[in-house]
This record gives sequence, structure tokens and C-alpha cells, in this order.
Amino acid sequence: MDQEQFIILILIIVALFIVIRQLLSKFFLKDSFQNLNQGLIKPVLNDVLMLAIPFVLYFFLQNLSLSNTEWVGFISHLMKGTVLLGLWLFYRFISKIIRLFNAYYNQLTLAKSRPIEPLLQAFKIFVLIVLGLFAISVIVGQDVVVLIGSVGAITALISLIFKDLILGFFASLLLTSSDIIQIGDWVEVPSLQSAGTVESVGLTTITLRNRNQSKTTLPSYKLMSSEITNYRFVGLGELRLFNKTMMLKFPPAAQLDRLPMFIDDLYAALASDPLVNKDQAPRIQFNDQQLAGQELSIQFYVNESDLIKAIHISTKVMAQLIQIQKHYHFM
Repeated sequence: MDQEQFIILILIIVALFIVIRQLLSKFFLKDSFQNLNQGLIKPVLNDVLMLAIPFVLYFFLQNLSLSNTEWVGFISHLMKGTVLLGLWLFYRFISKIIRLFNAYYNQLTLAKSRPIEPLLQAFKIFVLIVLGLFAISVIVGQDVVVLIGSVGAITALISLIFKDLILGFFASLLLTSSDIIQIGDWVEVPSLQSAGTVESVGLTTITLRNRNQSKTTLPSYKLMSSEITNYRFVGLGELRLFNKTMMLKFPPAAQLDRLPMFIDDLYAALASDPLVNKDQAPRIQFNDQQLAGQELSIQFYVNESDLIKAIHISTKVMAQLIQIQKHYHFM
């Protein structure tokens, strides 16, 4: 290749990367990307131009004619270094693309029920392994296909060492794809003594935010073999169930023969309250005798799915029932 053809080739390569950068820049100007952090977009655009450097340098070294044979070995090592630089820049570019796509996906409503961060992390690891094999083949001068064949011999050992990582990865996929948990769910895992809001689903772990704002990180594969109570489905209906207790005390002046009337008045109060559901009948029953008195269990549904509002309603209902208890002097 003569000097004129070489210069034309270099200009074509540079122009190609500039065109790709411009196309990506226009693509990221769409409305769907306006809410993204520009600190995620600009590095991607800059890395497109950075990828042109190893291409230009490699073609330059490949077409460099040297009369001194002592420089041939040095140029050969320099070309290998250029290929390694290109592989590293390409991995960095892919990593930033993955971060950008994850940030864009997290804006969607679907992201809450179908987080894809474990998939993206797995893809990133896959790209790293593939590029790593190519890098090793460049360094040792061995064909990558032969190298992959030799790597297959130690696959069993690698799978044994990274058993927890592999189990955690598939467990995270199953937990999210089967809709067992979603980001934002309040869950309880009694066997692991953990409860909190699901904050993130990682490659191998689930992060919960506790009531006191601390965080608990749980291995995904342990959740698959544990009992999980998810309270998301409680709020999907139109009702909320409340189980309350009332402690009855019987002073000497109390008229125990009025106890049936007291129970009837409690049922009447629940039936007359418009916020208490009438389709699901309330239930009132005595529990075991306690030292402090007789415990009364009261179960009722309220016509509200929002937890905070439902708690407020149940508190008002119990306040009315306590007034009846006070009227009968059973306290």
C-alpha cells in the first residue's frame, strides 16, 4: 500500500468514527433521553472517537517499512500493545453503553417489575471474558479457538470455585422473572431474620432497606430456598384486614351479665361504620385468659387499600370500640 492509499484509508477510518459519533449524538437528543444524566452520555460519545486511535495506530505500524531488522521485533510488540489498547477501549465503551442503557431502562415503569441489572452485569462479565481470551491469545501468540479449547478443561474447576456466584445469578433471574419480588416491595424472610423494602436486585444479591434506614444484603440463592412474605399483593386489593385485641378487665362493680350486650354493641358499631366492609363479616372472639384480664380478638376489613389510610381508619374504629368498653366499665 503506497503512502497516498494509506492516508486515504486513515481518513476513511477517522471519518467513519466521526459519523458514528454524530449519529449517536442525534439519537441521544431524543425526548426519551432528556432526563438522563449527561455525565453518562458524553463519555459514550467521547469513547467512540477514542476507539479510532488503536485502529489508526495499528494500520500505521502495519504499513511501516523498516530497513533496520532490529526494529521489526519492537514494532511487532508495539502492534500487540495497540491491539490490547483497542480491546481495553472497546470494553470501556461497552461498559458505559451498559450503564447508559440501565439508566434509561430504570426510567420505565417496567423496570420496577422486571429489573434487568442482573442480565446487564452478566452480559458485561461475558464481554470481559471474551475480550480477555482475545487479549491472552494476542499476548501468547496462540489462536483464540485453540485457547478456548484449552480453557474448557478447567471449566469444571471454575464452576466449583464460583458456585455461589452462579447460583446467585440464576436465583436473581428466577426471583424477578417469576414476579416473586419487585423493587419497592416490602418483604419478610423469617428464616434469615430479615424484613424491609427491596431496594435493588443485583447479580447475586438482594438489598433490603430496613425500617431504621439501614440496609441488609441477602444472597439471592438463599432466598430461593426460604419462605418469603411479600406484602405487595395486600395493597393490590380494595380491602385491608386488621386483627386487633382488646383487654377486658372486670372490677367488682362490673355486671358480667351485660357481657353479651357488650359484644352485641361491638358488632353493631362495626356494622354501622361506613368504612368497615360489610361483605366480609367482622369476627369477635375471646382468647385465652390472661393475668391482666380477658383478651378479646376483633377482626374486620376496611374499605381502603392504601396502608397509611387504612391504619388511620382502623385506629378510629378501635377508638369507638374503646368508648363502648368504657361505657360498660370493662377496663
